[in-house]
Amino acid sequence: MDRALYLIGFMGAGKSTVGRILSRLLDRPFCDLDKEIEITAGRGIDEIFDKVGEEGFRDLEYAALERICGHPDAVVACGGGVVTDERSVDLLETTGDVVCLSVTADEALSRIAGEIHGRPLLAGPDPVGAASLLGLRERLYERVADFTVDTVGKSADTVAQRIIEWLELER
Repeated sequence: MDRALYLIGFMGAGKSTVGRILSRLLDRPFCDLDKEIEITAGRGIDEIFDKVGEEGFRDLEYAALERICGHPDAVVACGGGVVTDERSVDLLETTGDVVCLSVTADEALSRIAGEIHGRPLLAGPDPVGAASLLGLRERLYERVADFTVDTVGKSADTVAQRIIEWLELER
């Protein structure tokens, strides 16, 4: 049986879009971790942050990731901050292959233009700049990833194909 395939990276890197393509091409189930959290919690990510803060959100994220680990062949698009919780990092590293989709802050912001409201760390009462947030997380992404793909200027199909090529080399 295949190991889970986790896609990590900054918001706007293309994790959900590439994940759906990989799911189809590899004939594996797809899970968007943030959507899973929203369904379980019965509210949007921004509402969850408002209610329980980032720490509470990370607890929900870890619990959702634990449930998903029961499906070892899944393609999982993780939230951009999953790498900030060591419990989640341990699950990623022990249960699957981790691919980072890298993106610049400017590119990410252009991709998510109009979607800031659902991104509490950028739109909350004390917003963090995208470049600052990416700078803080880049080394975490690099540490956790088994493979990294630069997504800037590449189509989602091209990125997915590059990941498939890497997976074939790994087997």
